[in-house]
Amino acid sequence: MTGLSRRVLTHAFQWLYGRHEVIVFRAAPLNEAPNFHAEADVIPIKQGVCDGGLPCLAPGAARELRRRIAWRSRNNDVCFLLMVDGCGIGYGWIRTAGKIEIEEIGLSLVLDSSQICLFDFYIDPSFRGRGLYTNFLWEIRRRFKGASVLIYAESWNVASRAGISAAGFTPLVSVCGICFIGRRFPTGIRASPNCGIEDPKQ
Repeated sequence: MTGLSRRVLTHAFQWLYGRHEVIVFRAAPLNEAPNFHAEADVIPIKQGVCDGGLPCLAPGAARELRRRIAWRSRNNDVCFLLMVDGCGIGYGWIRTAGKIEIEEIGLSLVLDSSQICLFDFYIDPSFRGRGLYTNFLWEIRRRFKGASVLIYAESWNVASRAGISAAGFTPLVSVCGICFIGRRFPTGIRASPNCGIEDPKQ
């Protein structure tokens, strides 16, 4: 079986039936964030900007961001770019109000006026392994230090979870879900130890 055939069969199976687990993290109170990388900067992207209005982007970041920017902006999500030497090498999105869909498990989080949710972060592969993701999260937390900050990651994504934890986030809940014929449903929720809420199964 070729690699392409294996990927097609894997995606087909996951569309028919697949299990997913997402961990929701909450930021601990922000005292003092570490110094941001001297080589990096974080800039917001104006709402409604078209592809031609974006700064220089690394190839991987350009490909992924251009696929998302139009429909994410329609939801009033705010994009921040991680810049290194004048080039965008990563991005992340913020929602400050309303409902956010955790698509992997078919779950909606409703944000109150004190909360923001960070999601859909990406670092160009050629810049990974340098602590930039963690510092990106720290900088965004610093800019929104008056808010209660949430972020989530799939349980299999060990690198993302490590970066999130290093940026001062602690697990809040773990939510499992299934995909059945293309539709996603949450199937269970488990509170993390010492997160301050009760496990509904207890």
